[in-house]
Amino acid sequence: MSDKQGDNLTRQRILAAARGLLVQEGGASTVTVSQVVAAAHVSRATLYRYFPNKAALLNACGPLAGSDANTPSTRARILQATIQLVGERGLHAATMDAIAERAGISRSGLQWHFRNKDELIAGVAQCIPGLITVTQVLTQPAQNAGDCRSYLHAVADAFLAEAELVRSVVPFLILEMRQHADVARLVSTYTIGPVLRYLIALFEQHERSGELRPGSAQVRAQAFMGLLLSVLAIKPALPSILPGDDDAILHEQIDMLLDGILTHPQKDPA
Repeated sequence: MSDKQGDNLTRQRILAAARGLLVQEGGASTVTVSQVVAAAHVSRATLYRYFPNKAALLNACGPLAGSDANTPSTRARILQATIQLVGERGLHAATMDAIAERAGISRSGLQWHFRNKDELIAGVAQCIPGLITVTQVLTQPAQNAGDCRSYLHAVADAFLAEAELVRSVVPFLILEMRQHADVARLVSTYTIGPVLRYLIALFEQHERSGELRPGSAQVRAQAFMGLLLSVLAIKPALPSILPGDDDAILHEQIDMLLDGILTHPQKDPA
């Protein structure tokens, strides 16, 4: 991975951490620079290299930060309310009326910003830190060929940066997809579906480059997604059976997956 690509991933990791905190804390006024650097696993000096002050960071975060440092915009309140309700009740039960009530606005006020649930979920997907970072990582130009390991680790880091959000929302989505056709369609269109499609394209690209042995890109993307879900959604529920550091475990599992499909697997040092 080039220095420029590495810098971009660091910047996106900082933004992912900041956006995740904005969702969790409910607004910009309660989020501090110290919280962001801790969540992003970077130093203050590194953060200030990309963002000279908190205002610049919040501006880069987009709608979740609101129109100023103290009061979230109506749109930001709607997005925060949606994420909170999906985490509490599931996507199907997070109705437009319930979201409007949680955001403190009328149904017509909600529909001024989002005409229907499709537009609302699309808006949420555009400000979920992990989805933003994953999309940017997986859609970078073709020069990423030959470095599949770095890109998969970067995707894992993006999800780890907002592990709490993933853990609160994803289990509901998995259960609901089998029960509600509307949830399956929304997930396929705006959340897990796009990530899987990007992963399939990535595996196909690296197979064409000769880095990976011939095989099904769909199966490989599914296996990778399974690793993410096992660490972020299943492991926390079974701490006595599955102990250990999430970051270390997930990265080791990715290396194990890749060593099985690389044309020239990494060899352990003697």
